[in-house]
Amino acid sequence: MNRYVAAVVVCAMLATAVAEAPKPPTEKAPAASAASAAAPAAGTSKRALNSIPAANSTASAAPAAPAAVADNSPAFTSPAAPPATEAHVAVLSEHPGGDQEKRIADYTLWLVIVTAALAAFTGLMWMSTRKLARHAVETANKQEIQTRDALEIARTAANAATRSADIADRTLRHTQRAFLSVNGWQVDQFTDGLPPRRITFNVRNDGNVPARVHRRAFHLIRTSQPLPEVPVYLEAETLAFHMPLSPSETKQVRASVPTMTAEQLGEVIAGNATFFFSGYLEYDNGFGENCRTSFCVAYRPGTRDFSLDGPAGYNVQA
Repeated sequence: MNRYVAAVVVCAMLATAVAEAPKPPTEKAPAASAASAAAPAAGTSKRALNSIPAANSTASAAPAAPAAVADNSPAFTSPAAPPATEAHVAVLSEHPGGDQEKRIADYTLWLVIVTAALAAFTGLMWMSTRKLARHAVETANKQEIQTRDALEIARTAANAATRSADIADRTLRHTQRAFLSVNGWQVDQFTDGLPPRRITFNVRNDGNVPARVHRRAFHLIRTSQPLPEVPVYLEAETLAFHMPLSPSETKQVRASVPTMTAEQLGEVIAGNATFFFSGYLEYDNGFGENCRTSFCVAYRPGTRDFSLDGPAGYNVQA
């Protein structure tokens, strides 16, 4: 900054000196003044030259004056002026008059000094502009890096917030959704030694929001062999009217049992065959998601009761 101030002060001083210097005369002014000065001189010289012969002719033509009385005093005569010639007039008209060439040389020197000062100031300005441009580029690069880092941090934070929101949503759905459980199986007429016609059981909503059962399927199996790993159900029944279940509410469901002969019933009672009852319930868990609760129970002749049985795929609460 000090260099710029010094350069500006020098330029101001030079401009002030140039403004206060006397202005050089134009090229036509000396010629005009010389011509105007030479013109009277030339006229005067010509008149003087013309008057000389006329005076001589007048003197010769004048009559002789009468002789004057002798005077002993010395006679006074004025010195005759030298005649003005045309060469003399030309020399007078071509004289430049003054120190015009010196003043032009001074003006040229001042012009060179001012031009050099302006060139130096321009060079300083160029150096400063280049430095500012380099600094601006470096600053822009740093800002770009900082902006990229800030965007990366913001992206990471946004992803973390999204994951947190997803976890919170899944946690909410998992902890607040409806869960249906099945228990309390009963078979009528088993106690009378007659084939069962109907099985009843209880369905309870263990969740925190209401559920709606909209589809179900049941299957009665009498076999002496283990159940297959993949459950086999009869054709599912879609309920025309959904069965709603509020939180902690229990409802009883009835399922029809295929006809069983007395011999088949005797095999079950004797323990030669196992009576399995399996099925599932499909319901809305309160968040618009379709869930299923499946079950499988076996009849125990000794206790005349049902208990959960079968492979793991038969008893799922999802």
